[in-house]
Amino acid sequence: ASSYKSTTTTSLAQPREVHAALSPATPMGSTKTVLACKYGAPWWLDDPKERAEDQTTGRAKQNLFYAFCVAACFGVIFHTHQSGDLAFDVTPAEIAVASPLIPAEALLAFRIFAACFWLISVVHQYAQPKGSMGFENLSGSREIWFHHGGAWRWQGLTWWSWGLVGLYFVVSSCVTLGVHTSPGLAAHKQPSAAASLAVLLLGLATDFAFMVTFIVTYVLIPGKLKKRYDVDAFFNIHALLQHNANLLLMVAELLLSGARGERTSGQLPASSAPCLLLRGRGPSLLLAGMHVRFVHFPFGLLFGLGYVIIWHQNIRWRITHTLIYPFLSWQHPHALKVQAVLQLVLFGFFALAWCVAEVLRPQPWGPPAVIALTCSLLWIRKPEVPARP
Repeated sequence: ASSYKSTTTTSLAQPREVHAALSPATPMGSTKTVLACKYGAPWWLDDPKERAEDQTTGRAKQNLFYAFCVAACFGVIFHTHQSGDLAFDVTPAEIAVASPLIPAEALLAFRIFAACFWLISVVHQYAQPKGSMGFENLSGSREIWFHHGGAWRWQGLTWWSWGLVGLYFVVSSCVTLGVHTSPGLAAHKQPSAAASLAVLLLGLATDFAFMVTFIVTYVLIPGKLKKRYDVDAFFNIHALLQHNANLLLMVAELLLSGARGERTSGQLPASSAPCLLLRGRGPSLLLAGMHVRFVHFPFGLLFGLGYVIIWHQNIRWRITHTLIYPFLSWQHPHALKVQAVLQLVLFGFFALAWCVAEVLRPQPWGPPAVIALTCSLLWIRKPEVPARP
C-alpha cells in the first residue's frame, strides 16, 4: 500500500509534476518529485524504454499454471458435490441461531450494525479528496504515479476482502431479519440460496480477514520498519478498518452466532464423522447454527485466483501497465514458485479460519483462545520509525 495526499487535479489527461506525500516506500525525512497521470492514460506510449521492454515472456507459463489451479478447484467442487459432501442445504432458521449468552435480537442488531458500519466506511472513503499513488511497472525499474480516488481506491485485494466482510453482513442480516419478522413461516426451515450464500461468505470473509491482518501485522509493517520507511499508510482510519476491524467483526460474528447442541456421535457410524466435520456439521461439533465448512475452500482459492487473473493481471494491467503486487509479475525469476506458494497461503488461511470456527470455538476454553489469537494479530498503535543513520 502507498499513502497519498490531496492534490489539485486540473488536467488529468496529461502527466504533470506533483510532490508526492511520504509513502511506505519513501525513507523518512525525504521527499521526491514524481509525475502523476490519470488511470487509463497510455503513459507507456510516450516512453521509448517502456515500449522496448519485453512484456510477454513468462506470461504463457503463468497462464497455464492459473488454468491448472482453476481446473483443480472446479474438479474438487464437482467431486464433493457429487459425493454429497458439498451441499447447499442451509436454512434461514440456522442463520438466525444466536449464542446462548445473548438474545437472538442482539445477534440481529449486531449484524445490521456491522453492515451499516461497513457501508458508511465505503461511502466515506469514496468521498475522500483525490490524491496520488505510485505503482511499479512490470520490470520494477520505475514507479508510475496516478491521480488516485473514487472507485480506484478499491483496486487492492485488501479492499476486495473488506468487501467480502460487508457482503456477508448484508446477506446474513437480511436473512436474520426475515426470520425475526415472520418467525412461524415454514419456509425458514427449508434450505434457501440466501442462507447457503451466507455460510459460504462466512468462510471466505473469515479466511481473507485472517490473511490480510496477519500479512499486514507480521510482514508488511515490520518490513517497512526494518528499512526505516514511513508507515503512516497502515494507520489511517480506513487502513485500520480494513486491517483490524475486518478480523474483529468476523471473530465477533463467530462468537455471537451458534448455540450449543447435543453430541450425536454415538448414534452415527464412526466413518461418517470426518465427512460431517468437514462439511461443517457433525457429531464432533458442539455448535449448531453458523459454520465454516471446509469443503468451501476451493471457493476461497477461486476468489483469490479471480482477483489475480481477471483483475490484477489483465483488466488492471491493460489500463495502467503497472502492478499493485510486483511479486505477481510473470517475469519474476521464480514466478511459478511464487504462484504455488500463494495458493498454499490461501489454502492455509482458509484452514486456519476453519480451525478457529470449528475446532477452537466449540471448546469450553475456545472463546478466550479465539480472542487471544485475534489480539495477537492486531496492530492498532502506530510505532515509532527508527531514525536513519
